[in-house]
Amino acid sequence: MTALVNASQDSVNAVAMNKIVKRFPGVVANDHIDFTVDQGEIHALIGENGAGKSTLMHILAGVLQPDSGEIYIFGERTQFHSAREAIGAGIGIVHQHFMLVPSLTVLDNLILGMEPAGPLGILRRDEAREQIRELCAEYGFSLEVDAIVGALPVAMQQQVEIVKCLLRKARIMIFDEPTSVLTPQESDALFLAMKELASRGRTIIVISHKLDEIMALADRITVLRDGRVTGIVNADETDESRLARMMVGREIHLPSKEVSTVAGEKKVVLSVDKLLLKPRPKEIGGRVIGPMDFQIRAGEILGIAAISGNGQAELVQAIAGLRKIDEGQIQLMGKDLTPLGPRERRELGLAYIPQDRRGRGSAPTLSALHNAMACHYRTAGLSRRGWLRMGEARVLAEEIIDDFGVRVPKLDAPALTLSGGNLQKLVVGRELSTEPLFLIAEDPTQGVDIGSVESIRKQLLNWASRGCAVLLVSGDLSEVLALSDRILVLYEGQVSGERQRDLTSEEEIGLLMTGGMRG
Repeated sequence: MTALVNASQDSVNAVAMNKIVKRFPGVVANDHIDFTVDQGEIHALIGENGAGKSTLMHILAGVLQPDSGEIYIFGERTQFHSAREAIGAGIGIVHQHFMLVPSLTVLDNLILGMEPAGPLGILRRDEAREQIRELCAEYGFSLEVDAIVGALPVAMQQQVEIVKCLLRKARIMIFDEPTSVLTPQESDALFLAMKELASRGRTIIVISHKLDEIMALADRITVLRDGRVTGIVNADETDESRLARMMVGREIHLPSKEVSTVAGEKKVVLSVDKLLLKPRPKEIGGRVIGPMDFQIRAGEILGIAAISGNGQAELVQAIAGLRKIDEGQIQLMGKDLTPLGPRERRELGLAYIPQDRRGRGSAPTLSALHNAMACHYRTAGLSRRGWLRMGEARVLAEEIIDDFGVRVPKLDAPALTLSGGNLQKLVVGRELSTEPLFLIAEDPTQGVDIGSVESIRKQLLNWASRGCAVLLVSGDLSEVLALSDRILVLYEGQVSGERQRDLTSEEEIGLLMTGGMRG
């Protein structure tokens, strides 16, 4: 596909990346990729984990440099040696994990690195404040510039990221998994904002694994597989099934849980009684969590639905042994967990898939092998008289990698070399390989491709069918509704409602998540 300037057209491509090649040890991440985006277009970039999406966007944003190929921005050939150069050329990124300083105000976050100063070096804060207010008014954002960022709802923090790009005069805006932590209502509001940005001449590139959202938002879609372009389609000329086939090369069927009658019939695995968690000193946006009561029985999946920052993270930490309980009790198989640490809880049969796969779910500088065996190194199978049996460890790691389709150059490669989705699959496989009685699954499919979503969901349902009790905490409401027997909704640290999966809707859960209704 040619992507250079056509002299017969009134305008040129906003982005034209031609024959881009980027290699890492053992893998070709981008294999002669052509990628073009028109001015004012909303263009989606999709593909499996490890397909090369992030690498391509990091090249566009100046974070990485290509081994070969050409980049044209608004018709001008360029080569970025740093992210700062890309920002100067009008390219901005709204990151999936916001790049904000929680302890600073909205104003200070927005001007950080480009502080407006007078002749004597005095910050012109009033001038910056007025500029921000004008931008917010123009695009319909509702930011309070003097608010502390860490105390803001996640949707508002995302607005800060968008305004930060606009302040830096970004003409090309890259959105990485923009709805991963938003409610349906917040996602709808974001889509309106993105369409408004495009209507005013901004060029939008969206990376997402949510095909329904891509279909509703994008003008065109580029699909990558194994570092190559497998197709470029207009959104109004395709459907989700075709896109999934282009991504993974086969039909995809996302499973859901059959309506269960486990309540009152099977043994209680986890019991939470009058649990109360108080905010920690200097904890930004901290609030009292609870009191709350619930049980999970063998074979049951209890979904927790909540906007980020409403108590679900603290609840998970308390159950996993990472946060002290102030009042109440948590029991696992009838045993009080209060005096026990994470290791003792695991020995009772608890497994934990953390939301933060790099910070909490893995040791990125250690090898894929050592990360795969992290839950097993004290077991009889891998330990003998205090010595690790590395042969058996390699067999275990290879089984996890094969069973969960983890793409890794070699077992001894550092975990940080894996794409986010492949690292997620490694973490999920490791935790399930412990054959748990109780599993905490915290955003288990966040940032993974549609094929991996299918695989991970099947694994969760399989373990529930074998009697494992599952606490599913997910910002993806369609996932909560597909997999849960019951759904517990949290709002501002309290239970705002409990619903049977088959007797509710995504809209009702979304309202409960925002405090729009109670009970």
